[in-house]
Amino acid sequence: MLDIKSIYRKEIEYDFNVLIVGEIFKSTNKHLLIGGVDGKIRVYLNKNEVETLETKAGAIQHLELFDTTRFGSIDIISGDNSGNVIIFSNHQILYKDTLNGSVTSIVTHQSSNNDFCIAVGNNNGIISTMKPHQPLLWKYQLPLTSAIIDTLSQSDVLRDSRDNLELYRQHQINSEGLGSGGTSEYKSVVQIKSVKGLDSFNNDFSFLIVSENTCFVHIIDQGKTLCSIPTPSPVNCMCVGYFDSRYSSDKQIALGCENGFVYILHDDFKLDLYCQIGYPITSLLKLNTSDIKKEDNNNSNSNDEDSDSDNSDSLFISGKKIIVDYLFCTGNFNSLKVLKDRNMITEYKTDDWIHTLSIGDVENNSEKMIVIGKLNNTIEFLKISE
Repeated sequence: MLDIKSIYRKEIEYDFNVLIVGEIFKSTNKHLLIGGVDGKIRVYLNKNEVETLETKAGAIQHLELFDTTRFGSIDIISGDNSGNVIIFSNHQILYKDTLNGSVTSIVTHQSSNNDFCIAVGNNNGIISTMKPHQPLLWKYQLPLTSAIIDTLSQSDVLRDSRDNLELYRQHQINSEGLGSGGTSEYKSVVQIKSVKGLDSFNNDFSFLIVSENTCFVHIIDQGKTLCSIPTPSPVNCMCVGYFDSRYSSDKQIALGCENGFVYILHDDFKLDLYCQIGYPITSLLKLNTSDIKKEDNNNSNSNDEDSDSDNSDSLFISGKKIIVDYLFCTGNFNSLKVLKDRNMITEYKTDDWIHTLSIGDVENNSEKMIVIGKLNNTIEFLKISE
């Protein structure tokens, strides 16, 4: 049984959109970073504010941590509602670029040859990839629904899949009236995730998966569409991990949808139902079972039982045992729901909707916690134990 306890709660005196936990710059301590609508990034260490970074730009929508310079220091990447992408390195602005539209998603992506890029999505349906002080690497425009349907009608994604075929037919109906040019159709990037792993032949693969404001997700690589997949509802959030023991791949993609369902995209991009939540889902976050602290009062019998259950929901890849991950889910409801292997196992009730969350050793005591930010401008540190 998973136990969640609130150990710290604080009301924030400014409006914020996003928070993240991790190492920054040359420090090995974990910090809490909160991106405000005033364009400032407040940095906290062990619950104390230690620094404020000024972007001198718009409301911060997204934060990402990555060594963009490859000098061994973790940089801060921020994106705002005015299209500004700003990178802080060693407490100073290293790089700034302004793209058209509001930034809706940022992810760092490493290719199979360990090269990297920063992928930025906006509300104009464009993904731009960049590196500091270099020209844009490539751009990708979300395709119109009519073009996707034309491609899907001849695609293997629909073949031998009755559910996907029904989705395809429904999209055909919904797309009628857009006009042959599709000029009335509005496309926005909702979220981008990076996926990297080994295929069944032990070869490296990597790609980006992109969700949009309509009922499709796209698999892209180097600015090219590998495939487009119809979904039952617009996908608001995604998470990569091992969530469903029915399938042999450890690179499964959980899709949190507007219709209140979580779906799993697994082997060969097959889509299956995972769990029903009942309300629109806005965030998904995974936690490895090994990162959860086990209480000391477990007796030997319970340990044996845990061992048996671990074998039933585990996977062996290249001799390594992989256990099903926990999936944390938030949305238009007053709780943090915890899912594991297609079931909701527990939930933590909150006094308002959670709109941002992160996992990390925020107290620097070798114990990972969940940090949640709520619409009432409060944050909480949640301790997790089994």
